[in-house]
This record gives sequence, structure tokens and C-alpha cells, in this order.
Amino acid sequence: MTTRVDFDTYFLQVADTVAIRADCTRRQVGAVVVDPSTKHILATGYNGTAPGQPGCLSGACPRGRHYKSMNYGSLDYGYHCGGCSTTWKTVPWPCEFAVAPGSSYDTGPGACISLHAEQNATIRAGIRARGAWIYITDTPCDACMRFMKGAGYTKITWHGGEWTSGVPESSLKIWTLLLALDRIVKQSFSRNGRPTRS
Repeated sequence: MTTRVDFDTYFLQVADTVAIRADCTRRQVGAVVVDPSTKHILATGYNGTAPGQPGCLSGACPRGRHYKSMNYGSLDYGYHCGGCSTTWKTVPWPCEFAVAPGSSYDTGPGACISLHAEQNATIRAGIRARGAWIYITDTPCDACMRFMKGAGYTKITWHGGEWTSGVPESSLKIWTLLLALDRIVKQSFSRNGRPTRS
């Protein structure tokens, strides 16, 4: 008799598939927001720039322009800079322009231009994130963990780890404010999607 996979495994595998769309030369991360009562997917997200903005794969990200790549096809199986090296010239890793490993993603010359998968999924889920579960392909960074807790997720799961909690009171206040803001925005637009006149 064949058994079905549990929901945690299922949603982590869905997140693995979502990660394939990531617009990053260094790392592909996916996230899936799930309604815990129905087990339906509410939203997905992957790391990448805002819609319509140039992304890492097009060379817009300072962290992505210079990346660690394996030397294939030679006797030296070391690493080179995938952004500087060409067919005729191999530049050892790290090159002089590479962003130092472990440097800040938010400030300085190597600031990342993308949103993380957790942020993109939460933006798409909106108010439905409160009380929901989120599945991520990698361990969340500290900033995303704070962000997800603030959004009101009751369960955060990644490969090899999990965080669970009841809905914190502070996030209820945030979501009440967001609901009010959502109503104001909806009232500002007519049924055809155009702004109403003041």
C-alpha cells in the first residue's frame, strides 16, 4: 500500500519548485503561504526584484555581478569569479570587485536589490498571512524571521527547522491598521480600477 506524503513535506517540495523562478545568481529561495484550516496555498514568492525592475540575472545586482564559480575543464578544480572570467582569462575567486561573504545585504556597496522569498510571498498573501503557515526552502535570515513573526504567521517551516507560536497581540494591531488602509485604497478607486475624483 502506498502512503501519501505529509503536508509539511508536500509544501516544502512546492516551495522548492517555486524557488526555480528566483532571479539571483547566488541563491534560489522559494516560499509558500498556506491556510492551516483548508491546507490551500494562499500565495507563493521567490527572491527577486520588484516587478518591472532589472534583476540579478540581467546584471543589476552588485552581489550578483561577481560570483564564485567552479573551474571546470581544467586540471585546476579551484574557483574563479564568474562575472570577471572569460573564455580567455580566468580571474581567481574572490576578485577585487566581489562583495565580501557575510557582508550586509541591506547597506554598503554590496546591498542586495531584491526582496527575499518570504517578503514576496507575504506581500502577495496580504492580510491572509495573519494566522497562516509559511514554508521556505532555506533557513530564514534574522530580518525575515522578525518580519514573518510581525506578519502574524503561526507556523514557519524550512528544511530542517520550524518555529510555531500563537498569533501575537502586536500583529493583530498591525493587521487591523492594514485592513483599514485596504478599505481606504479600495474606496479610492472606482469599479473599473481608475482613481476616483476628489
